Amino acid sequence: MAKRRGCLSKLLLLILVIGVAAAALPLVPISPLKDAVESKLSATLGRKVAIESVRLSLIPGPHLTLTGMTAQEDPEFGQDIFLKAGDVRADVDILESFRTRQIVLDTITLKSPHVDLVKNPKGVWSWTTIGQQSSEQARVSLLVSEVMRALSILAAPPGNNLSTRAFRRIKVEGASVKLKDFSGSNLREALYTNIGLNASVTPNAGEPSSQAKGELVLQSVKDGAAETFKAVLPFDLKIVDSGASVLSVSGSIGPGPIETDNVRVGTIGITGEITSNKDTPLTGKGHMSVSDLVINTVNLSERVARALKLDQIGDMSPGTVVSNLETDFQIYEGTVETPGLRIQQVDGLGDANAQTGNFKIESALTVNYTATLILSPEATSRVKSMSTTIGLMVTILETNNQLSVPINITGDLRNPDVQVDVSRIF
Repeated sequence: MAKRRGCLSKLLLLILVIGVAAAALPLVPISPLKDAVESKLSATLGRKVAIESVRLSLIPGPHLTLTGMTAQEDPEFGQDIFLKAGDVRADVDILESFRTRQIVLDTITLKSPHVDLVKNPKGVWSWTTIGQQSSEQARVSLLVSEVMRALSILAAPPGNNLSTRAFRRIKVEGASVKLKDFSGSNLREALYTNIGLNASVTPNAGEPSSQAKGELVLQSVKDGAAETFKAVLPFDLKIVDSGASVLSVSGSIGPGPIETDNVRVGTIGITGEITSNKDTPLTGKGHMSVSDLVINTVNLSERVARALKLDQIGDMSPGTVVSNLETDFQIYEGTVETPGLRIQQVDGLGDANAQTGNFKIESALTVNYTATLILSPEATSRVKSMSTTIGLMVTILETNNQLSVPINITGDLRNPDVQVDVSRIF
């Protein structure tokens, strides 16, 4: 009974604190809080953050409303703005704040932010330095301890500060992201809009790492400025910060669908790891599985039919349909190598494989593959019907009533170069 009375008294005390805070809120000077939040966000992003104003509210729950938030870009990637958000909400974990006697910001929600992601001439993306703060920013974060006295109404004694604990939940609503690629001779840009993110971040005990779980939702539609990019991708990632210059991410992304102007994927799943070292492009390795792939820009059956001088083979309707694709991958200097690529049910023609090949995702998806297409018995029979002589040659060359056809696919996937090497068949 005494234990229940103790819990009840704590609850009543908490309610009393909140009530007093609500009554005294108009009298609380917020300018010290603004400085503290700017320092916390600067440390979190590894970039200098400025906020126009901060407002503390207790309804529907204790939270800070930030207006006019901007984050400067890392100088390694230029002098522009990295992130701009007119409306940001940072929720206060009232129970944890009461227990630790610090102001603990638990969840941050960015509404309609604009983010610029830059790839510098060295081939390094700006997102790889998020959270890696400069020595100047580290010194600034140490000054936070004296600016939280105004929040003593939350039962924190004078001298306590804003908790430096990382946000445990990150939400993004209606974001727009512009990609700027300076690695080539000409600047290449792409804009994607209506992006959402809901992620929980949990530190791993005893390790310099965190576990990030959540879902990334993209609903960007081509409108003259933005590009089409639709996806719903769950993720479960381990993020390891090994120092100011090394960041590694491992885990899984997907399974989930993806759609762009050129490609539609029913389900994609990726497992593996990537590593970012300062001033060098990403490296990594893993495994990728794709099902129900549709490439809108080319009809492979039509190209094979044309090379073999047939009027019909496989699926001649627009686009190329792939039932399933499996491959390991290795990332080096922005290129994704896919040794042992295996493809099932290619456009009604048969299965295919490519022992070597790669692709790059920059302003467009570019591919470089030399593949072997193993025609199905039905497609092989269609080739035999060309003529008696061809039929005899195919009968000699085929294996298990199947003919192998070498195919080279290279270039921008929006208009790829497809070569069917007939000379290597016969």
